[in-house]
Amino acid sequence: MTSVKAATASGPASFSNGPAPLLPTSPRLMDAARIALAQVMEREPLSDASQNQLRVIDAILVKLDRRDTDGGYARCHESGRALLASRPNCGPVPPALSRHAGFAQVSRDIGIIAERLAQAGKQALAEGDAAFPDAAMAWEASLYALRMAPTRPDIPPEPARIRLDGLAAYLDARGMALLSHNKLVGGFQKDTILLSVSQNGGESDLVIRAQRPDRFVRLDAGYVVDEFAIVKTIHDCGGTVARPLWVESDASCLGAAFMVSDRVAGRTPSSGLVPEALSDAELRQIVETLADLHGLDADAFRPTCIGHWLDHPDLAANSRAAVAAWDRQIWTPAITASPSAAIVLDWLDRNAPDRTEAPVLLHVDYGPHNMVMRDGKVAAILDWESARIGDRTEDLSYLLLYLGERADREAMIAWYEDRAGVRICRSALAYFDVYNTIKMIMGSAFANALVEHDRQAAIEWCHVGFYTLYQGIVAARAMLGPLIGKPAD
Repeated sequence: MTSVKAATASGPASFSNGPAPLLPTSPRLMDAARIALAQVMEREPLSDASQNQLRVIDAILVKLDRRDTDGGYARCHESGRALLASRPNCGPVPPALSRHAGFAQVSRDIGIIAERLAQAGKQALAEGDAAFPDAAMAWEASLYALRMAPTRPDIPPEPARIRLDGLAAYLDARGMALLSHNKLVGGFQKDTILLSVSQNGGESDLVIRAQRPDRFVRLDAGYVVDEFAIVKTIHDCGGTVARPLWVESDASCLGAAFMVSDRVAGRTPSSGLVPEALSDAELRQIVETLADLHGLDADAFRPTCIGHWLDHPDLAANSRAAVAAWDRQIWTPAITASPSAAIVLDWLDRNAPDRTEAPVLLHVDYGPHNMVMRDGKVAAILDWESARIGDRTEDLSYLLLYLGERADREAMIAWYEDRAGVRICRSALAYFDVYNTIKMIMGSAFANALVEHDRQAAIEWCHVGFYTLYQGIVAARAMLGPLIGKPAD
C-alpha cells in the first residue's frame, strides 16, 4: 500500500514503492466523513435534534469502519471458538477465519457461535456450572462493546485560508469601509468572497479571490499573484475580464494571498458540470468571445508565468509538452494506476497534430461556469489559473464538450471560424477532444490521492474523485477508438 512519509499543502513529499491501492481507501473515507461531520457540528448553528442525528451518523460510520479495520470482530470470532471448544457437546466449532475473510463471513460465523453458546450456557446453568455462563456473557459483552459510542475524531488543524475577521481593518487601511461580505460556496482551487465597500462617498462591489492550500494539480498560474499578472495583461490588451485592482502577496495580512477585482454584474449560467439552457444568440456570443480571446497578442504574455509556452518550436511540440506535464504533477506518484490514462497519454504523445498556426492565449477551462453574462453577452471571463499558450482548438474542443448536446457543434464551429477568420482543423479538434478527457481522468485521480494523503483536504474533493473519473474514462474510450490507426487529415 502506498504510504506518505510527509504531505504538505503543495503535495506529497515521498511515497513508498509499489502500486497504489484503489483510492481513497475505506478507512480514509470514513475518517474524512467523520472529520466533516465534526466540523459541521462545531461550526454550524444546528438544532439539538440535528446535532443528535449527526452524532448517530458518526457512530454508524465508526461501526462500519470497525468491521474491516481494527480486527475486533475477528478477535471475538476466535475467542468464541475457543470458548465453545472448552465445553464438550457444543457441536462442531466453526473453522478459523482465513486471512481474506470478509465481514459477511465473520458475521455469519459469530451468529452460529452465539446460538451455540446460548444453548451451552443453559446446559451449564442446569448442571450448576457458574463459570461457563459467566464466560459466555462476558464474550457477548465484548462483542457489543465494539458498538459503543465512538470517541471524537482527531480533527486536523485548520489549513491556512483567508480570514474575514480582519477584513474590515485591512480595507480601512486602504481607505475603504466594508459594508457587507459573502463567502461563496464551492470553488476547489481558490476561495471567493463578494464585497460591498464605500470609498470617497461612493459604493462599489468587489471580488476577492484567495489562495487555498489543498492543491490537487500544479498549474502555471496556480499562485494568485501569477494569476493576477495574467488577468492584468488581458485587461490591458482589451480582453473580456473584470478590472483587476490589486494583489496582496503577504499572506499574514488575512491568512492567505489574494487578488481583488471589480465585481461584474450579471449571472454565471452554470454552477457545476451541467450548464443551464442557453439561447442560440447566447451560445454564439460565448464562442465569438472565445475567438476574440484567441485574437489577443500572445507575445504580451511572455513576461508572465505562461510565457515559456512560447518557446516551443511549433504547436506539435507545444501540445506534447502539455501532455507530458500530466506525468509531472505533484500527485502523480500517488494515484491508483489507470490503464485508460496510460493509453490516452501515450496516444496523445504519438499523435500531436502538426500545425503551422501561431500559438494563442488559452483559458483551458472556458465554459459557462467560468463567465459572467449580462444582456445576452459575455461580460467577464473568470478563473485564469489554468491559462497557458497553445493550440486554439484545445479551448474550442473543451467548450464544445462541456456544452454537449445543448449546442449545435457545427454551428458553434462555423461561428468561431467566421469571427476568428481561421479554419478549424477537424483532426486537431478530434485530438483535443481526446486530450480534454485526460483532464477529467487525471484530475479525478489526483483528487482521490489528495483525499487519501491529506487529512486537511476538504470533503468536497471526494465528489471530484467519485464521479468525473468514470465520466472521463467513458468519454475517452468513445473518442479514442475511432481514431486509433487513422491518419491525420
